Amino acid sequence: MYVYIQTKPYLWSVGFFDPEGKFRSESEHDHSERAAQRVAWLNGEKIPTFSEEKMTISELIETIETKLWDEKNKLMLARIRNLLLEMSKSLIYVDQISEKFFCDFRNAGTISWKFYLDLLPKARTVQNKFLVKSKNSF
Repeated sequence: MYVYIQTKPYLWSVGFFDPEGKFRSESEHDHSERAAQRVAWLNGEKIPTFSEEKMTISELIETIETKLWDEKNKLMLARIRNLLLEMSKSLIYVDQISEKFFCDFRNAGTISWKFYLDLLPKARTVQNKFLVKSKNSF
């Protein structure tokens, strides 16, 4: 089960406690509300956790699987999703992925990179719609 803890005066870490009792961080947030949303999502609540600043790789994967899935491009989408799943083991945010890292990662290549670049604006549109909807609901 994921939890969040305050690690500095203005920093909350999301993660879990391993069997030895050591806290394993998954991400860090500058607001407790964002950390709480991330914990809810990681613990199975299917709610978008988009922030205005950054999109996590996990959020992009969720968006690909739900909002952007397209049967005629399913093989490429599955390939991108699988690459992102592997990348998410060492990176958290989409903006940490460079072209060189992506293309070299498991020999993804430039065709996959171009397809990935086409996905990003669509995912950001989904993100922005969610943020506008969330702000209007308060």
